[in-house]
Amino acid sequence: MTAFVASGVSFLVAIALIPLLIRAARSGRGVDVPDARRVHIRTMPRTGGVAIALGSFLSLGVLALWGWAFGPGVPSYASKVILGTCAALLFGFGLLDDLRGVSVKVKLGAQLLAAGGFAVWAGRVTVLDFGALGSIETGWFALALGVLWLVGVVNSLNLTDGLDGLAGGHAFIALSALALESWLHIGSSEGLLPALALLGALAGFLVFNRPPARIFMGDCGSQFLGFAIGAAALTLYGTTRTLEPFILVGSALTIPLIDTAMAIVRRLASRRSVFSADREHIHHLMLDNGWRHRTATLVLLAISAGLTMLVAVSLLAGVEWALLAWSIGAVSAAGLLRLMGVFSFRGALHGLIKARRVEQEIRRELRLYEAGRHTLRRANTTEDWWRAVTMIASELGFLELVVVGDGEASHHGHTWESGVSTGRHLLVEIPLGLRNGSRLRAVVDAETSIESAARRLTVLARLLDGYDLIDNLPVYIEKLSSELGVVRDKSVDDPVA
Repeated sequence: MTAFVASGVSFLVAIALIPLLIRAARSGRGVDVPDARRVHIRTMPRTGGVAIALGSFLSLGVLALWGWAFGPGVPSYASKVILGTCAALLFGFGLLDDLRGVSVKVKLGAQLLAAGGFAVWAGRVTVLDFGALGSIETGWFALALGVLWLVGVVNSLNLTDGLDGLAGGHAFIALSALALESWLHIGSSEGLLPALALLGALAGFLVFNRPPARIFMGDCGSQFLGFAIGAAALTLYGTTRTLEPFILVGSALTIPLIDTAMAIVRRLASRRSVFSADREHIHHLMLDNGWRHRTATLVLLAISAGLTMLVAVSLLAGVEWALLAWSIGAVSAAGLLRLMGVFSFRGALHGLIKARRVEQEIRRELRLYEAGRHTLRRANTTEDWWRAVTMIASELGFLELVVVGDGEASHHGHTWESGVSTGRHLLVEIPLGLRNGSRLRAVVDAETSIESAARRLTVLARLLDGYDLIDNLPVYIEKLSSELGVVRDKSVDDPVA
């Protein structure tokens, strides 16, 4: 009875607060403005998380004052204080981000601080019990696993907050699974009161967030909910020492976890920060493929709810069977997403391999650039300079270098060919500091990729345009001018521009 009172109180508080938050957003603070990345077409309040957090805290506070929350099997007062403090910390930083904006590093720091604080007190994953498959003692990694779990849940829920009702729906499924786990399978109220208080507040928020939404939960809501869900699972784990809470939450958040993994791979493959924003999440791709907003939300939530129910039933047979069901369900969900055109494991793997290859190429090109600078700095004659340039060009995969004078005639002695021919190449002409417009014609292999060829051209151009040529090749410039039969333009500061 107490738990349902908690749910009812939080629901009423959220229902009462959200209209006030919507009106308060008219001041211009805490609103989401439409842009190329977002899917909504009008300015929306993004402070719905305030109603969720305050509804939950006020509900549990009322029960605490009445002394209902301290019966047998309920977490200790100290644990409640730690959980509430850490959740409030994340809520505060999330609200600050919604109102004024904070950097990614600050948000990640707040997540690590909150997760670390809770994990030290009550969130160590000391044993991984796989049922009949055996168990693993985590030892020194117990604390790190707790922190990793909390940060992972927070960010996966945050990344999926892109459609009306999507993040809230996933959170509702996860909290429902935890409440059911606490009530039926464990026989303990550990985590039941917080879960139902959160469910009530979340239900009140979803009344206004269902498509078409009137308010968003914002970072304050997604981070608060993500942390609360992760902490509730850790609290249940502390009572049972089984993986059941993690498996249930993981199954409910399978779609967000897949989306998070895809985002990390995608950003690494494009050599961007994993924290950079884009418009390539699963829900974005569904909309781009013609899915309606409401339909996309319902389909994704249906997949998550179905997988969660499958795993919950499998838990009756044991943890090992639940893990098997979750694995099969996750692979099936990924396959379904692939059929929908929003997921490609092969494409993600190819992107990672390409990113790794490009990273190796860039490191090699940087080494060649430094070696080329050293070589060109020591060049004092035409022959030294040309020998150094052609050696660097050979290492960079160039096919041909020609110093072209007036009338497109190449100067004798300043033509180099690699002897290799390819089907695709890039050709550029780099002007030299001579009055007749003499220039260096360079042909570079582009068989691998145009991007790679452009990078190698940039390396050569930087070497030719470097200050070292000015300081160390005055003799060469004058000699080359004489050989080409022209007078050097004294107004040109660089030998190569």
